Amino acid sequence: MKKYLIFNMAALALVFCLGACDDGVEKATGITLDKESVSIIIGNKDKINVAYEGSLDVREIKWTSKDENIATVTQYGVIYAVEEGSTEIEATWNGTTKTIPITVTDPVVLPPRKASWLFDDADLLKAAVGNPLQYGRGGSGFDFKAECPTTDISGFSAVAGPSSENGAIRINKGYYLQATNNLTPNGGGTKVNEYTMMWDIKLAAEFYKKWITLLQTEPANTNDGDIFINGGVGVGTTGRHGDVSPDEWHHIIASVKVGEGGFVSYYSDGVLLGTWAASGEHGTIDISRFALGNNFLLFGDEDGDDNTVDAAEIAIWDSALDANQVKKFERLLGKGVRP
Repeated sequence: MKKYLIFNMAALALVFCLGACDDGVEKATGITLDKESVSIIIGNKDKINVAYEGSLDVREIKWTSKDENIATVTQYGVIYAVEEGSTEIEATWNGTTKTIPITVTDPVVLPPRKASWLFDDADLLKAAVGNPLQYGRGGSGFDFKAECPTTDISGFSAVAGPSSENGAIRINKGYYLQATNNLTPNGGGTKVNEYTMMWDIKLAAEFYKKWITLLQTEPANTNDGDIFINGGVGVGTTGRHGDVSPDEWHHIIASVKVGEGGFVSYYSDGVLLGTWAASGEHGTIDISRFALGNNFLLFGDEDGDDNTVDAAEIAIWDSALDANQVKKFERLLGKGVRP
């Protein structure tokens, strides 16, 4: 009986010490954070440290982000910058919440478009930015001569685009769209020698690995086109690279610089397929053929290398976008933002 009483008294003493004295360290009564605000570059991370006096289990602190599309935070206060913008991170403990403003910046600057066609309007030729398009048809390799504008619009139709809010135009074989250039000549001379062009396109399975012309810089359509799809994307005589799969929408981008140090870089859905220089690892091509004059053709070729294609958008910038700018463009599109 005496042993039993001694054991219970010792157990009670131990419980009392664990619950109250905590080895002589008092429990914390509040927390402070080592930062009043955080500015962070997209893709990077930072950490908010917690200071307190006494005993505290940091796992009891609840971390939350008011907008996880801008920045996220872990249970230990590590911040990950997701997208450009501003939000707040909150740290809550013992009924008290500390708030820290977060600013996420992006050093990559995407310039505004200089020309854009969305094909959402009843007037399929209407421009969102720049000049309206014109319907055209034919070429030196067709039974009917090239004419633009043409009154024969049977080769064009409005079709469903990538979403209910984003329509598209279908351009059939032998027909094309002519654009009147509103870009200021650059890179020396009278033509636009530096630019980026984007095509949001879809091709049917029956036209997979068949010729489709994206760009013809000769408005009279008397020679070969300049940018093609035939399974992959092609530049001049260097062959096709990558794979433009059928029955899916793809963003095809050409970043062009004509002149000294000239190149053409091709991207499919943000992925770099390759860069072709006037003379380099991919062979020799005539870079000058890619310069844009007062008028140029979209989806036109003189001898029939222009099978049916759907286009939901075409956009042009007056500079040669680099890989980081193209990635930003794709990232923003993926978030429903049209940059």
